Amino acid sequence: MVSELRGLDVTATPGETLTDALALLARRLRLSHASVEVPATEGAEPLAASYGEPRGRPVTVDLQAGGHRLGVLRLEVAANRDPFGPGDRRLLEDVGSQLGGLVQAVLANRELQRARQRLVTAREEERRRLRRDLHDGLGPSLATMAMRLESVEDLIERDPRRAAELVGDLSEQARDEIAEIRRLVDGLRPPALDQLGLVSALRERAAQDALAPRTVESNRPSWRVEAEDDVEPLPAAVEVAAYRIAIEAVTNALRHSGAATCTVSLRREDGVLRLRVRDDGGGLAAGRRVGVGLSSMRERAEELGGTCSVTSDAYGVVVDAWLPLGDGVSET
Repeated sequence: MVSELRGLDVTATPGETLTDALALLARRLRLSHASVEVPATEGAEPLAASYGEPRGRPVTVDLQAGGHRLGVLRLEVAANRDPFGPGDRRLLEDVGSQLGGLVQAVLANRELQRARQRLVTAREEERRRLRRDLHDGLGPSLATMAMRLESVEDLIERDPRRAAELVGDLSEQARDEIAEIRRLVDGLRPPALDQLGLVSALRERAAQDALAPRTVESNRPSWRVEAEDDVEPLPAAVEVAAYRIAIEAVTNALRHSGAATCTVSLRREDGVLRLRVRDDGGGLAAGRRVGVGLSSMRERAEELGGTCSVTSDAYGVVVDAWLPLGDGVSET
């Protein structure tokens, strides 16, 4: 039974995988009914599956994986079989552990699939935005410039003064289009990363924030960057992800935490860039739902095969991101 459980396909839909597992248990243990219930967690929907029809009082077994309780497994023996007794408890706990590992794999695969879907959606939305900006903005403007240049060509001999005026107007328009192109490029990758590198880019941003005007209503804490000497150079994609996560975390702290200080720390650790943003504010409000900013940080880390967690304690909020520095991302 254990061997067959391990052989189940966790890449199928969660419902199919768990139903197959419960059918296997029912066949091997002579059950009339079996069900799995995994409660919802932060950012994850509940998971449930059943096999057969419930008739009597089920035996409840905890689903365990890695020392953590994931949910419950309910089992009912067939009507013509003896019910489970105290001596069967060890067997049932082993079953709960084996099925718990399977459930954990199913949950991880479901989250991976959703992360990939979010990545594809985000990429397509970015492509759509760029296409719209290019088609609706630069496209018509460049077409207009081309037509006006043709007019200049016709005016050069007939009205040189008017031709010079048009060239001046076109020069101004060209500068505006160059500024628009720079805006589009900056949206793809912050230019400060290419000019300064990650650590200096973050320190420059912190210095700019420190010089920003303050009022009583908008009195915000200052923030600083701590980094070890061996942090750089970094892969280009890791630089962007770390920069975006750090700025998002700092922005959240400045706006919502009521903190006096906020610290961004960076260090290499076993082939991973470890990014930590800690503030000394009041922490996350109880029951606060994950917002767009926190989800965005997690998605940026997951795009690179890393993780990002947000925790809160009596000393403030901590954002921890682990970004792999593997061969899959080219160096800058």
